[in-house]
Amino acid sequence: MNRPPIDTGAELRDVIVEPLGEFAVLVRNLMDPWRYTVALPAVTELVPARSDLGVYLDPAAPAVSSLQILKSLSRRAEGLSDSASIEIPVLYDGEDLPELEDRICQSVVSLHQTGEYTVQFIGFMPGFPYMTGLPDGLRGLPRRSTPRTRVPAGAVAIAEDTCGIYPAESPGGWWLLGRTPLKICDPRSDFFLFKPGDRVRFRAISPAEFEEFQ
Repeated sequence: MNRPPIDTGAELRDVIVEPLGEFAVLVRNLMDPWRYTVALPAVTELVPARSDLGVYLDPAAPAVSSLQILKSLSRRAEGLSDSASIEIPVLYDGEDLPELEDRICQSVVSLHQTGEYTVQFIGFMPGFPYMTGLPDGLRGLPRRSTPRTRVPAGAVAIAEDTCGIYPAESPGGWWLLGRTPLKICDPRSDFFLFKPGDRVRFRAISPAEFEEFQ
């Protein structure tokens, strides 16, 4: 599989294609990889990451070249047709709220709810959504210098330019804002609330509402 940069216009000028195992390739240096499609019969699955797109190929199909993949690569102007709009209720009781408010001198809870978020990709653990759309006041915070050994399931957290939700208890180094009572992932039943391209808003709830949801 060739790896040269392809000059197909400003948007794809730095894009390269690399092998990813025997029957897959990695298209690198894309902006919003979830917006892209590859119109080739040999393609069986597309898996977006932060700036890369995994393209999985049918082993029984004729081989395709990197140039064929790039020529068939197109960006959906309006995103995915099956993208959902999801509202996430949050009990904003995160232990990092006081320190964050000292840092930014604003209400973290109010600011976080103004964001319009987009799920870019799923990673780290099954069902964990990486979402862009953090408001300016919350963007650019480095990860905590000392990660926690235990972050509860449902924790809503931020770091750098990303907001995420922990589907299960896990170690983690992001800033904790609160918790959602929603179950966002159950691999045993193949349930995943989020997919790339979904649009997300957050809404504050009270402790009593949190218990009702549960």
